[in-house]
Amino acid sequence: MASDAPLPPPPPPPAPPRRGLAARLAAAAAATGLPSTVATITAAAVAAAVARAADPPVRPFFPADASLWRVPAEGIPYTHLVLVGVLAATPIAAAATVAAAAGAGAAGAARATSTRPGRQGEPWRQRRRRWVPAVRAALRVVGATLGAAAASGAVVEVVKTATGALRPDFAARCLGAAAAPPFGVGGGGGGGGGANPPSLPAVFSADADCPTLVAAVAVSADEAARVRHRLRDGRRSFPSGHASLAAAFSTAAAVALGGLSAAAAVAGGGLGGGSGGGGGSLRWAAVGEVAAVGVPAALVYGATMMGSRVADGRHHAGDVAAGAMLGAVFALVGVVPAVVAAVAGGRPWRERDDAVGRDPAAAGREDEGAVGKVGEGGGGPDGGLLLPGDV
Repeated sequence: MASDAPLPPPPPPPAPPRRGLAARLAAAAAATGLPSTVATITAAAVAAAVARAADPPVRPFFPADASLWRVPAEGIPYTHLVLVGVLAATPIAAAATVAAAAGAGAAGAARATSTRPGRQGEPWRQRRRRWVPAVRAALRVVGATLGAAAASGAVVEVVKTATGALRPDFAARCLGAAAAPPFGVGGGGGGGGGANPPSLPAVFSADADCPTLVAAVAVSADEAARVRHRLRDGRRSFPSGHASLAAAFSTAAAVALGGLSAAAAVAGGGLGGGSGGGGGSLRWAAVGEVAAVGVPAALVYGATMMGSRVADGRHHAGDVAAGAMLGAVFALVGVVPAVVAAVAGGRPWRERDDAVGRDPAAAGREDEGAVGKVGEGGGGPDGGLLLPGDV
């Protein structure tokens, strides 16, 4: 006769072994993209150093080429662009990413609250866990921005050394600042009323033929070294390193601000998300407007820096266009996936259900219908980023 006694419950599954501190730190670093960022910057620095140490090919200089007679002006130092990019553009991109993740979480929380009216709040510990994916996403964007700037700068240095293109002010570097473009070249010509040599040749095949270097050698070894450095730098025109750096940083900031604008529009109810009214919606609508204005502002800054290189006589327009394309492409490839994943709940920042002791099937049922996910469940206990006052 069968017994009516209930069967004993099955034993609980064994708890996963706890990882050591080193393993947890390594996993956290990998989640933020730190190893790939360090590797990219290190490789870029080595490649740039090797390229700058090599001499570019010596192209012949034709004094009759009017594009090489620009009067040089004091340009923007490269270090200034680096400081602006690292201290301004990169933090703006990181902050915009965190805010975009918050906007996506607010939209998911509003939808979850509307479908489950009894849910009014949750412990602060659960809220704090929602910041982890957003912070990781921001660090990913920081790494992608710095990596894009470093990688594009390394490519620029390699291409400069390989091409040896002459800068627009090479005539002043070779003939002297007082020289004037000749009306007739070769055969003892050299008119035009400038302070040109009495017999200006039609072509200069080597730097040693430049009058500035000849005069510097007669003065001192230090002066000769300075002039040689100027002539060598005059053969490193294509592409523009300033334009590449400005494009990388401005594009990264613009992409992050664009993601924030879109996420804020959803959270504010402008794209069918959010709660559809109230102070929260107005707040996110205002954030979206500010971010939308910031996108063209970042691009205008980059374009201004690029245009200054042509206006200062440091680069040809083609040099600036090529450098800008390199910087923008590297920034788009690195930053766009990070921003999209931050807003949509990309896998690098998803909180695993079993890591917080939830049943995955139950988690899927609880989070069904949530939108704007940042974690595994958009409005659930482990899901989208919620801010105080959003639920």
